[in-house]
Amino acid sequence: MTSTEELLSEPLDKVNQRILQAIDSPVDLVNSVCRHLVLGGGKRIRPLLLLLAAGLIRPEAIGDEKILKLAAAIEILHTATLMHDDVIDESEMRRGLKSVNSVFGNSIAVLGGDYLFTKAFDLASVTENSAIFRDFFRAVSTIASGEIEQMGNIDRPELSEQAYCHTIYAKTGVLFEIAVRIPGIFFKVSESELEGLTGYGRSLGNAFQIADDILDYTADAGELGKNIGDDLQNHKITLPLIYTLNALGEPERRQALDAMARCDLPMIMNLAAKTGAIARCYEKAESEAASARKSLEVFPDSPFREQLCSLADRAVKRTR
Repeated sequence: MTSTEELLSEPLDKVNQRILQAIDSPVDLVNSVCRHLVLGGGKRIRPLLLLLAAGLIRPEAIGDEKILKLAAAIEILHTATLMHDDVIDESEMRRGLKSVNSVFGNSIAVLGGDYLFTKAFDLASVTENSAIFRDFFRAVSTIASGEIEQMGNIDRPELSEQAYCHTIYAKTGVLFEIAVRIPGIFFKVSESELEGLTGYGRSLGNAFQIADDILDYTADAGELGKNIGDDLQNHKITLPLIYTLNALGEPERRQALDAMARCDLPMIMNLAAKTGAIARCYEKAESEAASARKSLEVFPDSPFREQLCSLADRAVKRTR
């Protein structure tokens, strides 16, 4: 199977160049703030998805300047949301480094995120396509509402799996979704093909976020690049906790609620292991990954489709 690097090494390098060009500022502090996170690593999954979707539709177009700028725009948009997210969660680490807010303070981190939002939309304007612009605006609105929704769900042990899934689509899935939809809109694919891309992005985003929530309970902090147990520390109700609580009898449920109040991660992990909650979470993530792969069946087999399917598998099996 052709690797992602073989398919996209040169276009991804160009995307990184477009990102740095777009965020460049005559103000040194602005550059320091934005480059701290942009150059701090990151998997570049969203621009990778956009380029793979473009190649799926029109392989010769992955080097198109407008496609490169759109890929850069979606990564800058994602980075902006991370800056704001770290302020909200009071996170101290991101991608193995100190978070922007912990280095520069909350006020500068918020303003840095705002600056990146403007740069993302400026890059996206290259297409002069109102449908693509609407997807960008929809993504920002959905992410903001998802953050508010998640804050409203703090310390709500009765939260349902359905409500959780609604929140993770808003926080994560929507950016995966528009990353693969944008080339479809740009190249004017058929309605069934656009539905396939949309379904793939949404399911992949769900699989990715569920796996991320599992890692917050099970991963190694050094390998993950951020603190473990942040969700519990911030009293967020994620799928491992939902499955754990739903499987417990009343006495053990009271123990779990007490452990949640004390942010006792070892106790919660013991209960999660006892109930098989983590295994159930993996099953859910694998189901979403399978749905993502199935959504692409509307497209003929190609190296680009193979890589998109492989991404769905890796989203579940990743360790960071």
